Amino acid sequence: MKKSFSILNKSQRGQALISMLVFIAIGAIILAPVLNYIGTGLIVGEVFQEKTDDYYSADAGIVDAQWQIKYDRLSTIFPSPEYDQYNFNNPDWGATVDGDGGWYYPSEVGDYDGIHIASINDREVAVQVSNIWVPSNIDTPDAATAKNLAETYTLVVTGRDTGTIDTSGRKFEVSITYYPDGSNPSLETIGVWLPPGFTVVTDGSHGLYINGEEYESLTSQSQSANANGTAFVWELDTPTEFSDMPQVASNDNPIRLIVTFWYRYEVTGQENSRIAQTVGWVTTDDDDLFAWDADVHVIALTSKASSTYIDAIVIRQETRQLGESVNGDYFATGNSLLSPTSNQAFRDRFYGASGTEVAANDIPAGAKIEAVYLYWSGWIDWHGYNPYGSSDTVLSPPGIETASSWTSSAWPTWSNGSRWIISSGQFRARGGSYSESQLTLTSGVVDLSSYSSDTVYIYWNQSEGGTLEDDDRLYYAFNDGTGWSSYFEAFRNDGPPSSFSVVIPSEYLTAGFQVRFYADINATNEYMYLDNIQLVIPSIFLDSCSSLSGWIQTGSTWSVSSGRFRGVGGGTTTASYLELSGSLNLSSYAGVSLAASFDLTNVSLGSGETLILSFSGNGGTNWGGDVVVANSSSTSGFVSTLIPDAYKTNDFKMRFKITAGSSLNDYVYIDNIAISGPTLKYPTNGDPSAISHLVEETAKVNQVNFGTTGGNTQTVTADTYQVLANQYGAIDADFISTWSYMAMADITDQVNNWILDGDAASNGAATYTLGHVIAANAEDPLYSFNFYGGGTTGYPLGTPALNTSDLPYQYSYAGWSMIIIYSSPETKSRQLWLYDIATPGFTFSEAWEPSGITDPDFDGDGNGGGTISGFLVPEGIELENNSSKMTVFVLEGDSGITGDQIIVTGQDGNSQALANAASPSTNVWNSTSPGLSYPGIDIDTFYVNYPLIEPGDTSATINLPTQSDGFLLGYIIISFRSDTTTGGAISYLIR
Repeated sequence: MKKSFSILNKSQRGQALISMLVFIAIGAIILAPVLNYIGTGLIVGEVFQEKTDDYYSADAGIVDAQWQIKYDRLSTIFPSPEYDQYNFNNPDWGATVDGDGGWYYPSEVGDYDGIHIASINDREVAVQVSNIWVPSNIDTPDAATAKNLAETYTLVVTGRDTGTIDTSGRKFEVSITYYPDGSNPSLETIGVWLPPGFTVVTDGSHGLYINGEEYESLTSQSQSANANGTAFVWELDTPTEFSDMPQVASNDNPIRLIVTFWYRYEVTGQENSRIAQTVGWVTTDDDDLFAWDADVHVIALTSKASSTYIDAIVIRQETRQLGESVNGDYFATGNSLLSPTSNQAFRDRFYGASGTEVAANDIPAGAKIEAVYLYWSGWIDWHGYNPYGSSDTVLSPPGIETASSWTSSAWPTWSNGSRWIISSGQFRARGGSYSESQLTLTSGVVDLSSYSSDTVYIYWNQSEGGTLEDDDRLYYAFNDGTGWSSYFEAFRNDGPPSSFSVVIPSEYLTAGFQVRFYADINATNEYMYLDNIQLVIPSIFLDSCSSLSGWIQTGSTWSVSSGRFRGVGGGTTTASYLELSGSLNLSSYAGVSLAASFDLTNVSLGSGETLILSFSGNGGTNWGGDVVVANSSSTSGFVSTLIPDAYKTNDFKMRFKITAGSSLNDYVYIDNIAISGPTLKYPTNGDPSAISHLVEETAKVNQVNFGTTGGNTQTVTADTYQVLANQYGAIDADFISTWSYMAMADITDQVNNWILDGDAASNGAATYTLGHVIAANAEDPLYSFNFYGGGTTGYPLGTPALNTSDLPYQYSYAGWSMIIIYSSPETKSRQLWLYDIATPGFTFSEAWEPSGITDPDFDGDGNGGGTISGFLVPEGIELENNSSKMTVFVLEGDSGITGDQIIVTGQDGNSQALANAASPSTNVWNSTSPGLSYPGIDIDTFYVNYPLIEPGDTSATINLPTQSDGFLLGYIIISFRSDTTTGGAISYLIR
């Protein structure tokens, strides 16, 4: 071995140098390529890192866009022109990048102006936002058409996953609601769009159903790729009117079709595991009438960073602003201006003003005031108001008897029976078993001989105390100096009119005139009161209709019957004229409101037959100003119409004419024809100018004083109002021509100014006060009401109960409410629908069972209750509590009278009587609402939950039945949760 080793060592001598040279040679050959490879790797790594940064930057743009969509900020990043969710064509908002519009640059400071650009991985990122039109068989509409179709409720489509599953997939529901408008369109196709990864189940056991019935009258079912998803369209074999669809009744309004089908997720074993955000639509045979689920918005996003683009499709789901809806939440409050002293049915304590507190925690601290609406309402009793007022001449002597003395007053000495005394500045009679002379009050002699050719009437205020019966009566009589007339009745029983006036017959206008009052009352606890006795000459005109001597008729159709003018049909107009014989001088009244009025005491006219009042300014040569003052639908009542200035000359005349056939069965009875300042009576004929003058000039109830504790009270004038003549004359004659009103004003600017001035907190929190306009009544200075606690006005917002026995005074009320609408980041987004007198179709209405009106007809369709529509119940409401609320403003409810309810009926027929902690379901209008310091009104909030209302509902029926209580409906406001939801991107492509 040792030898062998030696031999080997000897043979390798010098090989190390050779090996090294070989290695060097090989290294020289491969070194350059290896070094080149290493350099290329470094370059490729840098390029890969750049692309990765581009991707992450572009992805950040997609995430930013999703955030902007979720929090409803597209109008913020695209302010001018503003983002339009209904623009499905090339977007015209935002910047232009790569030749396309609709781009914005994410911003670190929130200014999306292309200057304050956020740097992401040292890259500028631009994001494009555009809407996708998915109904595959409908041409893309322009933005205005799309908005009009989506936000009106002639045809409304919504959709939802029902939650019903089987092994094949999930059940989806498309709700189609149609409001018939007389055009009778026919349904042609029903379509749905499913996002990527979903398809319709088409096996034999999962068909298309309409209102629970499998619908097989289909020409075809087609599908096509659309917006990275799939559109499915079912075509009816024959276009079919909505009223002819399954399970639709002939009188259904609205008509609702519930279309159901099944869909699945296209992953084996997960068919029913995912819910699709689906868009449904319908077409009709009217090319201009189609609808789609506008609550689901399919939006395309493209984000660009350097040369890297990411395309994504996202779904935005938000309840559309349907009809009159507004975004935000609301707070409603208010107060009464009347309260009862003892008897809860009679509100006799009158307040000059009342306030309500909007506390700091009633509205979120960070809220923005979007709108504030003010409402006020009251009942007006005209009794006690003198329409001749300031233009009359009160004869002096004797002047006005203020009932403070028997002997030292303006009138000659009174002779009073033992049962008459002076009490609290009034003449008072106390009843009992006494002789007529003891119950009689007689004036001294007043010389009226110089007024023998004038019209003179006597006027006084009157009231009673205790419990009078039908045989308890106040009589009056006149003396001409030679003897007394028979007794005439002024009133009987409880609750007389607060004033009385009558024309003194001309035969008593002598030097020996006297008046006598006889209080025919039987019990010692019964009383009658008189005050403010006066003799008045109306400065213009008054005819008691006891004689036709002052009138000229062209035929023989007019006569005097029971102290009234009776006119019958004469066959021709010229045969039925009744013209004032002498002219009146009205030239001094130019610019002064004058009304021609009369009492329509009975009327029977056929269709097309009328009573017309005309005026002349030239003594009857020419006639004009024709006003229809009675027709076939007229009922007994007070009629008044303003006289135009053009006829206020020194040669004024007026004329009545009947346009009726020659028949004794066509007739009118009129009484007390007058020309005077306008009265507080409601004009039965409803002449618009007379009603507006009644509200705005005579009563001035269209104005209130309103402010906060900051001492900033200002006069607020109504933007609109409605007037309602009370319907209860058949129950008590004193109801005739009394009336109620509802006024409304938008006071948003005033409240926001108070916030700026520091008189209200930034969220509107403050104590708000509403009161009467304080002034003397210009027409009748004697007409006024005193307030509890001091003060008075001639323009009260309501009439207080003057006693606790007269039935009409149970109707006394006056109150107000305000609605504050706000938006706030601290609350879920909501949509509001307000139904009030500014809403077309809403009517200020009343109910009272004794009158036969058992449910207020607030939508004016002739039936009790009403249908509210134009809202849209959002998805997910079935999983929430108290997500929907309704506030109702009701006037004149009574706590002691039960049987009044509010019942809501949903579109599926479910009904529920609503209640809250303060208002039980069987006495809901009980004048007991949170925040009210005085009873008399209700501002009640109720929660309306599933299943009473269901997702996709667009209407509900509201009834307010009463078994006894009387009340009036002022407004209804409802709100639903409508927050925006967005899922992740449903498709995502990097390019």
